Amino acid sequence: MSYETETVTLDGEDIEIKKGALRRSLQAPKDHKFKRGELVKLSKIPIGEEFEFLGKKFKMTQLRKDRITLGANLLKRTKK
Repeated sequence: MSYETETVTLDGEDIEIKKGALRRSLQAPKDHKFKRGELVKLSKIPIGEEFEFLGKKFKMTQLRKDRITLGANLLKRTKK
């Protein structure tokens, strides 16, 4: 299955991301708006720990943590 990608600029560097990857990883509904605060809180969870998000249990993986951090950074960028 091929996912749609998008190129974004972060700190002067172009990176290619998969659209909706964070949403799929956290099994969030399409109408859920991520808040930077909730992503920052999630990014502080150590790798290997279990956590709950929107009533569902997940285990923090390196990929999931990278996607959460990227999402928080992109939200910070759009607030200016």
